[in-house]
Amino acid sequence: MAGTVPGQDHASHGRGAVGALCGAAHPAAPARVVVQLLDPIDLRTELDTDDADDPAVLSAGYDLVTTTMQETLTRLAAERPGQRWLG
Repeated sequence: MAGTVPGQDHASHGRGAVGALCGAAHPAAPARVVVQLLDPIDLRTELDTDDADDPAVLSAGYDLVTTTMQETLTRLAAERPGQRWLG
């Protein structure tokens, strides 16, 4: 097939794997990714318990971890210029 790259799936028609999957006419533009590693969360200390079998403790631990992650992601996104979805 004309215009394809050797070894490329001909069904993508030169769009690349992501473009073929999404039906896009062009490959995705390069993206800048910011990563931050957070300090470990000691759930025994934070929740003041060793009872990992208690569903309430598990739920509280899950909430603590996901809230910490979301707060960090929100802060990182706010630090990037031109992000319209932040309000």
